[in-house]
Amino acid sequence: MAFSRVKPGTSKDVVVTGHVNGEINLWSVPELRLLRTLRTSHSDPVTALAVHDDSKRLLSGDLAGNCCLHELRGVVD
Repeated sequence: MAFSRVKPGTSKDVVVTGHVNGEINLWSVPELRLLRTLRTSHSDPVTALAVHDDSKRLLSGDLAGNCCLHELRGVVD
């Protein structure tokens, strides 16, 4: 799980969760409403998540050691 860190009033904060099927879910804060499911190239469980300081990019890693970069534009804007 990871959290975005945006300046108040500039964007939406999100909670990011990784799952055993390789998907990543983005949840709104504070409602914890599902905003989007990212279908990734991970075929193994997602074990690492990091939201970039600008909250526009997300890095993910899986159990096999594969890493992916995801653009979050349009989700947290």
